[in-house]
Amino acid sequence: MRNHRRAALAAAPLSLALLLAACSDDDDSADRTTTTTTTTTTEAASPPSSAETGTTAPPPSGSEPADTTAPPSQAGDPLPTAGTTEWAAELVRAWGAGDRERAAQLATPEVVDRLFGHADPGGDDWELLACDSTAVEWYCTFTSASRGESLTTQQGADPIATVTFGTVTDDVTPELAGLADDLVQAWGAGDRQAALRVAPATDVDTLFRLADPGGPGWERTGCFSLDDDPQCTYEAPDRDETVIVHVGDDTPTPVAHVSVYDPG
Repeated sequence: MRNHRRAALAAAPLSLALLLAACSDDDDSADRTTTTTTTTTTEAASPPSSAETGTTAPPPSGSEPADTTAPPSQAGDPLPTAGTTEWAAELVRAWGAGDRERAAQLATPEVVDRLFGHADPGGDDWELLACDSTAVEWYCTFTSASRGESLTTQQGADPIATVTFGTVTDDVTPELAGLADDLVQAWGAGDRQAALRVAPATDVDTLFRLADPGGPGWERTGCFSLDDDPQCTYEAPDRDETVIVHVGDDTPTPVAHVSVYDPG
């Protein structure tokens, strides 16, 4: 489970918009804007005065400005289901927009203070990488390209009681990325023996349980290193899962660990 959690801490350089576009889009829409419609009335189009008709004409249709200032979520909105991606994403959206009141509904005071002490507001480019769970806890990891950071939320009973920041870099060598590619290609072709030459048996089993063979459609979407943990991510157009391959650890095989994130 430890390695799986670290997989959730990873941050792909934002080609990994997986799910995460959902967070990103909501964050962008959190900016408040006001749209004003201006109506120009010419003399010929002016309604008759009350002195001429004995009645008062209504204002021209569309003369009232449109109010588009409501954010996508507010403190009075219903809370998401506890222990879900949506709960963690809502906290990150609220922090990103500087909405401390909404964040306080989703996390403990200590977590709120930690988030807003780290940055106020948190910014709008945090994207969801992956979520993972145990029998009693739920973890979700988000990454920010502008900050070069990851944020992992940990939730048992609601609200979220722990958040952890990490450092994300893109210093994964081509050799390490190639080893991850070798594993995914062997799995895609259904070649278990070739896969076992680069990855532990338990992790090869993880891939072949997902699909046997894995298929030719898997493509590397990015490589990165979180706190000196190099890893590469893969997606396929006909699959919902993201495969995360950790490489270069001190293990008997070049690939240290494989995890699969399934948002469904």
